[in-house]
Amino acid sequence: MTTRIFAAIFPPPQLIERLEEYVGPRREVDHRLNWVLPEQWHLTTLFIDDCPERSIEPLLERLGEIAARTAPFRVRLGGAGCFPDPTSVRVLYLQVAEGADGLAALSRTGRAAASTVGAEPDGSRFTPHLTMARARRRFEATKWLRVIDSFGSFELTADELVVVQSHRRQGPGGRSRYEILQRLPLGSQELSGFTT
Repeated sequence: MTTRIFAAIFPPPQLIERLEEYVGPRREVDHRLNWVLPEQWHLTTLFIDDCPERSIEPLLERLGEIAARTAPFRVRLGGAGCFPDPTSVRVLYLQVAEGADGLAALSRTGRAAASTVGAEPDGSRFTPHLTMARARRRFEATKWLRVIDSFGSFELTADELVVVQSHRRQGPGGRSRYEILQRLPLGSQELSGFTT
């Protein structure tokens, strides 16, 4: 039996509230877009589509070790991006303007940890981002990139890695339902007097 698992940095409530001030009025404007719910905004560092159940506990242990060795770092979000390109958009997102190196390091070490415990991580090129909306069908979305670009920038401190089990189509409106498996504070090894 397998399950979908991801690890991510979640924005703090005050950033979520501020960002929702921009997104909220636009949620029903274009039926082609399915906007991500505020409580599901996150910066993914590791994604495993089919994680064997036997690998979950060892994975949590390895990710805990990684988090403990990683000092908290600043992340600044700002600017619009999309997958795969503006003429045929599948995903609209906020770019990571600062903190991409820290997120990439968490991704690299997390993927290695997943492989070690027998959980095959997503192999696509890592692009740090915060997904804003998904297209119900692909379309030309230059206008929406300009809108998201106008939101400005948002800053947060990445100080906790959250490991989540994603239950497909079990949430509101057929969305995924998130179940938090573990919250792993960053830098806990340093705080307890250990250095790496």
